[in-house]
Amino acid sequence: MLIEILHKLVEQRYRRHGFKSKLLDVAPFRMHYYERRDSNSSKYLLFLHGLGTSSSTWVRTIPKLPQEWNILALDLPGFGMSSVDDVKSVPQFEELYQSVVLFVERMVPVPFTLVGQSLGGWLAATFAARHSQLVRHLILVNNAGIFCDG
Repeated sequence: MLIEILHKLVEQRYRRHGFKSKLLDVAPFRMHYYERRDSNSSKYLLFLHGLGTSSSTWVRTIPKLPQEWNILALDLPGFGMSSVDDVKSVPQFEELYQSVVLFVERMVPVPFTLVGQSLGGWLAATFAARHSQLVRHLILVNNAGIFCDG
């Protein structure tokens, strides 16, 4: 119940800033995302949140970005208001990665700017490494998954 109330508060804040709450069905995922589009712009930003959170991560940041940016803030499968058909387990990294690939294929004109925080940063870095021709800029915020010896 408390989580539902928090989702509603986040949704209200996004809506006040011109965002729409949307769903995309791509089996086995039902992905929720917030979107603000400017039909006159070709600039796209896709935001990926970290582990244990949702698109709510960006609710104070994204609305402050210039209106000429088309913005998409995704709830990864199993997080926020996104769901997974098989609820026996939380999606593993490769499944989350594939959900990002499917989302980009369907919803994001390329090239685009990709922003990831924590687990979302790991996903974003992996996506950019595997699909460098699709990503104009990569922004990592406290990203996970990068290992360094020394």
